[in-house]
Amino acid sequence: MKGQRRSRVSEMILQLLSELIRGKLKDPRIGFTTVTKVDVSPDLSNCRVFVTTLGDEQAQQESLDGLRSASGFLRRELAQQLALRKVPELHFSEDKELHRAEHIFEIMAKLKRERKEPEDG
Repeated sequence: MKGQRRSRVSEMILQLLSELIRGKLKDPRIGFTTVTKVDVSPDLSNCRVFVTTLGDEQAQQESLDGLRSASGFLRRELAQQLALRKVPELHFSEDKELHRAEHIFEIMAKLKRERKEPEDG
């Protein structure tokens, strides 16, 4: 039962944060950012928010800095919309899974091209 509650809370936080970041944050450092995953601790006191951001590494870092500075505002907004006794502390991190997947697809495409090319020798 507790695992189901954590899962529901994670999903609700993901949806609300996506809407809040897109609609209410005005920080110019925050670029096109997508919330990809939310992990809530078993006691619901901490929440790790994974995001992806378009742009180079500097733009990604600036977006993360902007999100981290807005975490208090986002937490207050979540508190108004969630029926929780205590809203989890938000911790933002870059989601590296997308970069890993892109790298794997690049390797697979390269292998496929090499397989189609006639071998020299």
